[in-house]
Amino acid sequence: CHLRFLLAEKNRYHLYISLACPWAHRCLMTMRLKGLQDIIGLSIVHPVFQRTRPDDPNDTHTSWTFADPATTPSLPGPSGLGAYSSEFAIPDTVNH
Repeated sequence: CHLRFLLAEKNRYHLYISLACPWAHRCLMTMRLKGLQDIIGLSIVHPVFQRTRPDDPNDTHTSWTFADPATTPSLPGPSGLGAYSSEFAIPDTVNH
């Protein structure tokens, strides 16, 4: 199979969702129905955009923010995502 490099492996994928989003809700349901909740990490974001740097009065950038920053995984910057290739990843140039 040409998609063999996309196999489900623990800690390889992480799903970021807002419970207010119908599409994200479908992704969460599919993940649970397929029994992948112990394989794919999950982070819940707030359902509305918020300031990404609330302590910086000059920063007007708004986006989704994590519902619980204490449980939010920290990912490396553009150089890679852990032990897996970042060939198809889009670097987060705002926060990293």
